[in-house]
Amino acid sequence: NQPYLQNADLLLEDSLVKLLPQAKDVVSDYENLFTVKQIKKLTKTINKHEKKTTNQIAIVTVNSFAPYTNIDDYSLALFNKWGIGTAEKNNGILITVSKEQRLVRITTGTGMAKTLTDDISAGIIKTSIIPYLKDGDFYGGISAGLSAIIDFLE
Repeated sequence: NQPYLQNADLLLEDSLVKLLPQAKDVVSDYENLFTVKQIKKLTKTINKHEKKTTNQIAIVTVNSFAPYTNIDDYSLALFNKWGIGTAEKNNGILITVSKEQRLVRITTGTGMAKTLTDDISAGIIKTSIIPYLKDGDFYGGISAGLSAIIDFLE
């Protein structure tokens, strides 16, 4: 065991997290894929679900995963930085979309992982989101994916 290496890893991770964007609201559209009206509709749907279940859902669109090299690490770091989900239940969900990178990821908190599993999330991405994205309809895809997640959880 080399504690100084572990400390160096923690310092590196801290410096990477500081480079991540701040949440704008429950929808953080950094790629400008949605209209104001679409953001309001997504936000209303998310807030209604949270009132009903306490589950917290956030959506982010980004053109790059910097300072990370892949969507998985980026989404998990962003999920943790933004503190999505309640502390007691860890019931958060982050939908990360990148038009530029052509990738989508659904990240869940540990309290949600046994319900909304990776397999179920992958199915939602494949059947509800991707068909719209192939047509360039990012709002349609994210809206359909959000609805599929909420329908599954409620």
